[in-house]
Amino acid sequence: MRGLAAELKKEFGFRLVKLPLDGGFSCPHLESGGCLYCSQKGSGDFTSPGSIKDQLALQKKRLAHKGEGFIAYFQNFSGTFAPLDYLRRVYYEALDDKEVLALAIATRVDCLGEGVLELLEELNERTFLWIELGFQNINPSVMEAVNLGYTEQDYRIAMKNLRKRNIRVVSHMIIGLPGSSLEDELATARAILDEASWGVKIHSLYVQEGTGLAELYKKGNYIPLEFDDYIRRASRVAQLFGDKVVIHRLTGDPPRGQLLAPDWVLDKRRVLGTLQKELARLNKEMLKKENE
Repeated sequence: MRGLAAELKKEFGFRLVKLPLDGGFSCPHLESGGCLYCSQKGSGDFTSPGSIKDQLALQKKRLAHKGEGFIAYFQNFSGTFAPLDYLRRVYYEALDDKEVLALAIATRVDCLGEGVLELLEELNERTFLWIELGFQNINPSVMEAVNLGYTEQDYRIAMKNLRKRNIRVVSHMIIGLPGSSLEDELATARAILDEASWGVKIHSLYVQEGTGLAELYKKGNYIPLEFDDYIRRASRVAQLFGDKVVIHRLTGDPPRGQLLAPDWVLDKRRVLGTLQKELARLNKEMLKKENE
């Protein structure tokens, strides 16, 4: 399994630390209710307000001990949903910091117009860039149930446009969405592989206060996955990815004060340790079958 830390160390020769930034973005999907699981900060719960320069300084104080260089990570809402002149200004403000050696931008598949793509192509020539795209689940009924507001075809078009420009993409998928099965999640992983995604983030679905999912949960209309079920599903998905993509994440990372359920996601060490053991078991089992 290819991990992000090792991949970046191979590229730069030392460890890089991701600095979460709030670029002041919004999301075109908010008027339609937004995604069911998205928090009020647009999944940027570890960002802080302020100028990009001030945010970088603050995040460095928090995280500098973890590495020798930095990744400016525009994390919350849709990081390409703004006028081009604004996008150019905030991206380059981050890159003006000489300690920022890479740029990561989280956005939606429907926020990649031609002008944005041209700007990203320009950035890709200047720095180590990757774009994070939510795909989440390939099943149309699951997509509709969580109000994603886009389709599998939209994802594939976005991937094609970014691939043409040699821009790295980290595709996101979520384990345990309402109505989803292991078969749906494996099909989602296969689509991500089909589209030659450079990296992947595998998220565990958790219920956070202030989300549409929280309302479903409180009414008894959504039951989160049990720990063992998540391990079973996520390990199968990770096995399918193997060394073909860079694994950026294998579980969720909720803000403690806003988590409603499940409690097990807070024990990240247990989740990752158990996943590694199960993945090793699955790989050993697969190797045994191949040698029979």
